[in-house]
Amino acid sequence: MFYKNTYCLILLGVFFSCHLYAQTLPPPLKCAVEINSNENELTWEIQPDTCGPYYIYASTSPGGPYTILDTITDSMQTTYTHIGTGNQTWYYYLMGDIGCNGAPVVSSDTIDSKDPEPPEIEYVTVLSPTDVHITWNPSISPEAYAYIIYYSPVINNIDTVYGKFNTTYLHTAANPFIPKPGQQPEIYRVATMDSCGNTGPYTTLPHNTVYLSTAINRCAPNIGLNWNAYINWTGGVSGYNILVSTNSGPFILVQTLTGSVTNYTYSGFTDGDSVCCYVQAVSTNPLITSESNIICNVVNVVQPPLITYLSNVSVTGRNQTSIKWLVDSLADLMTYRIDRSADGINYNTIFNQVAPSVLNTYHTYIDNAASTVFSSSYYKIVVNDSCNQEFYSNIGQTIFLEVDANYDFTNSLNWIPYTDWLEPIQSYNIYRKDVNTWNFLASVGPGILSYTDDVTTVNDEDGAFCYQVAAIEAYNQLDVDYKITDTTKSLSNEVCVIQYPSIYVPNAFVPDGLNSVFKPEMLYVDNTDYSFSIFNRWGEKIFETNDINVGWDGTLRNKPMPQGTYVYFIDFTNTNGTTYHKKGSVLLIR
Repeated sequence: MFYKNTYCLILLGVFFSCHLYAQTLPPPLKCAVEINSNENELTWEIQPDTCGPYYIYASTSPGGPYTILDTITDSMQTTYTHIGTGNQTWYYYLMGDIGCNGAPVVSSDTIDSKDPEPPEIEYVTVLSPTDVHITWNPSISPEAYAYIIYYSPVINNIDTVYGKFNTTYLHTAANPFIPKPGQQPEIYRVATMDSCGNTGPYTTLPHNTVYLSTAINRCAPNIGLNWNAYINWTGGVSGYNILVSTNSGPFILVQTLTGSVTNYTYSGFTDGDSVCCYVQAVSTNPLITSESNIICNVVNVVQPPLITYLSNVSVTGRNQTSIKWLVDSLADLMTYRIDRSADGINYNTIFNQVAPSVLNTYHTYIDNAASTVFSSSYYKIVVNDSCNQEFYSNIGQTIFLEVDANYDFTNSLNWIPYTDWLEPIQSYNIYRKDVNTWNFLASVGPGILSYTDDVTTVNDEDGAFCYQVAAIEAYNQLDVDYKITDTTKSLSNEVCVIQYPSIYVPNAFVPDGLNSVFKPEMLYVDNTDYSFSIFNRWGEKIFETNDINVGWDGTLRNKPMPQGTYVYFIDFTNTNGTTYHKKGSVLLIR
């Protein structure tokens, strides 16, 4: 035995260290990678207990025959390049030298030059609103070293699981890509990686979680369950189980459906029950299942509104209207909306809102796209209870005011009446604006829709007059019932008109007499862009002013001008942008 071992040392010591009776172990073969269409590179790990050389066997068929591709004599060598692969898939293994010490020959795992095969996903299942559990079968590739988990809808690499036989993963909210199985189906794929870091394609048949959503019909009452199908089980889905828990009790199987059905209606509860549901997908192997997210609902019987009343619509600015309405605060409302119309027939929705859980009685909305300048608008409130039954309010129409300026220094007001209060209109109040203050002019009966304002005695420099009409509602019992203390008043649009300017120019003046200054007497003339100038008979300008209150005293540079006829020009632009020109002559008398 000693000599036999000594003989081994003499023959093979130049290549390897020799251990007594050491088995000829080949290095662990890690991977074979295609460098190009004609070359593959093999990589292995150093095997410290190797005795003797080892051989690389290769074949283009996994079942062989295998031939020796090369012999490795350097124990520290870890790579080998196979030249002449001819763009084919090759299969490789390493084997130790049978002649080293007579021990049994051991070969490495057989690997191929293809990318590692992806594993087959067994199932994905929801554990909580933010947790998903994924399980797969080990890859058939012997070089499988780790698994990369991919997550959709946008395919992202979320984590790596090391170990060929470590085939489960828990995707939680701790991951940067937070799963949301309680909000949407989650899709998963898995790829295999070898120990050289080469990653094969991910699973061609992804698996997704079952996402359950519910819709409560509080009128029937029932709960509608809908879910997406589980996909890509071998053999498909054999069925879906519906499990329900009532008032925190245990989950009970209430129905089993076929694998093609993805909806169910459940009605086994009473008013006020807390009902939790989930769906279990079952594969053709009954031991492999996938659970959906759990959804819990408290079911209440619907209470329709006892009142939906449009209490007022009022113009509050240019193209702006305020809408106020009452609704039963105890009603089970799903939505409420405001519809607007220009003709009282064709309505468009301008505001739509999901009703809050705590409903107020009194509501206000400002319509900033109302038509107030050229017409009135119709409004109505439409509420939907939880049975999706619609309830309509009365219709409210804004007051539309039109005003015309007359040549006799009066302004004519005409308006469209307000509609439709629960009680009749008590009166219409007419207001005229003085600077920024509305002054009350008159009150007329509900059947009167016009008014004439005499402005002869009103000294308004620019001639602009602004008006507004307010409809006043008579006593309303609803105001008492709902403790509304402010008077119900609907305002019209604000309308401004410009009175026609009045200009009187004397035809003579006496500088040393009673009429000592020559200037026009004007009413409703804007001082902006005002010009008053005088020329002598030779066309020389002898006087000019832009002040509407300044006139000519008959002098030029403080020297009296001679008696005679002079020409004047008056120019100004009124508030509405109209330009006026007046030319004439005046006789200066001394």
